Amino acid sequence: MPTMSFDERQEAVLGFILSFWLRLGYAPSLREIKDGVPLSSTSVVAYHIRELERRGLVRRGSYADSRTLQPVGPPCPACGCPGGHDADV
Repeated sequence: MPTMSFDERQEAVLGFILSFWLRLGYAPSLREIKDGVPLSSTSVVAYHIRELERRGLVRRGSYADSRTLQPVGPPCPACGCPGGHDADV
């Protein structure tokens, strides 16, 4: 598997969150993101989610509650979903 850059991994995480959210109506768990992207561990996923939060692309509810991750941002021009995953991240 080719190595992805930092931004490519964040884009892959964000894309996975958005597609999961659109398909099922709730956020994926860290383990589901780890397996879906794929990444080496849930701590790597948590790091990328913190970076996406810092950049204002996702928002989390209470850290005590699971599946509170929400995409944030302008709607995607292609499908209208929140998060603007077609935008430059």
